[in-house]
Amino acid sequence: MFIFLRYGADDQVLFNPDCSIRLLLDNIKKRCCCQTKDVIALVDDKINIINLEESLENACFLFTDRGVYILVEVQKREDGVLVYKALLDSPDSDIQAKLEALSSPRGGTKTQSGKPKQGKKSVAKGSLTTTTSINASVGNTSKNRPNKTTKS
Repeated sequence: MFIFLRYGADDQVLFNPDCSIRLLLDNIKKRCCCQTKDVIALVDDKINIINLEESLENACFLFTDRGVYILVEVQKREDGVLVYKALLDSPDSDIQAKLEALSSPRGGTKTQSGKPKQGKKSVAKGSLTTTTSINASVGNTSKNRPNKTTKS
């Protein structure tokens, strides 16, 4: 499994998400020239936000195989609203408009049906993140993992 990540001057980098979310996050920051303190997320082609929280869970369940994602920076305004900014030098106006809509106080995220859904706030290791709906079928990861059997 692999994914493509777009950033900068429309550069595209290949990543293997079959690792912990923490390792993928560190690798993305290193290869895409982000600062370690930067809060980043990814968006898919339908502008569904995928927040990468530091976790030891496997990241491959968050993505679609061979999917193309855009690197975005997440900033928190003084009024508590999260602002998403595409880290592309010249982002598509459609992408930028959809990210601005998500950043508005009434924006929220879109579910698979396309209806707006306000993100729920949760605290993870002292940082504010939003829980969002994504296109990849995440479900219970233990059900998605193939059973490992050993021959005796």
